[in-house]
Amino acid sequence: MKKLFLLMMLVLFTGSVAADPGLPGSSVILQNSADGSAAGWLEIQVGEAPIPAATTGACWQLFVVNRPSGSGYTTRSPSANCTTIPGKYENGTIVYITAIPFAGHTFAGFSPNCAPLPGDQCGIILLQNETVSAYFN
Repeated sequence: MKKLFLLMMLVLFTGSVAADPGLPGSSVILQNSADGSAAGWLEIQVGEAPIPAATTGACWQLFVVNRPSGSGYTTRSPSANCTTIPGKYENGTIVYITAIPFAGHTFAGFSPNCAPLPGDQCGIILLQNETVSAYFN
């Protein structure tokens, strides 16, 4: 059975990073103190999540809706990559969506199923058909 590993986070800090996230159960440690003491550290356990056998080899549709219509548009990366069904994505593909507002509009955010990233972007892992909304003012 295939395994899917994911660690998505945004942390602003000064200090050092010690990590070996390639192994299940390993840790990512963010050390925020110059003397190496325990003050200001954050440890994250990296786990594993099995991809259900029923979805292995499946392809999924990603719909992106701009709200309100005519206030902006979105791009996505990568392009659809399903080898058996054009226009769909392989199971487990991480798709990054970027919002671009039209003149006179501003970007307000994405629907909660898409993890926010810097630069008016979000990322979503496709394990089923998904709809993401991009909201503009």
